[in-house]
Amino acid sequence: MFPPNINNLIELFGKFPGIGPRQAARFVFYLFSKSQAELDELAEKIKEISKQFHTCPVCLTITDNTVLLCHICRDQQRNKEKLCIVEKDYDIQNIENAHIYDGLYFVVGKINITNDQPNALIEKLMETIKNNKNLMEIIIALNPTTKGDAATMYIEKKLKNSGKKISRLGRGLPFGGEIEYADEITLANSFKNRG
Repeated sequence: MFPPNINNLIELFGKFPGIGPRQAARFVFYLFSKSQAELDELAEKIKEISKQFHTCPVCLTITDNTVLLCHICRDQQRNKEKLCIVEKDYDIQNIENAHIYDGLYFVVGKINITNDQPNALIEKLMETIKNNKNLMEIIIALNPTTKGDAATMYIEKKLKNSGKKISRLGRGLPFGGEIEYADEITLANSFKNRG
């Protein structure tokens, strides 16, 4: 229906998480309404992403290139006895916005336990746990989906001999939901009812 170049752009936007074909098409047609200067500014900002940000070597979240560690890992006021394992960087932001947790984080990404992908991430997680002598509790805060539950069980199995208390978020989060879309009250209940 649309010219091939427009369809290509729609396909590219459709690769973004949570964006379907209609929303992708809206993005493309929105961009048509912008001036060349605005489009150039957007293109420049996109090109600069990899130059302006890097992954924190401790928790694997995205941080500014002007510093080595992210602001949470640098913060001396954080509770170093707790480590919260999350899937996405955005999950950290939601938990922080709820003001319910003051510990450290580790971003594992989407773990697919059917292949060898988890090994490097789990090794990095185990290294982080080993290097934190103050660590007492590990909170697994992965999304309550089939894959998230499988990854949680995988991590629990790997950590069972760590000597740390292992907990997971309570079921205040609905099955199939994502932390990214949870409100602060639901997140607070999930942390309170973890087990």
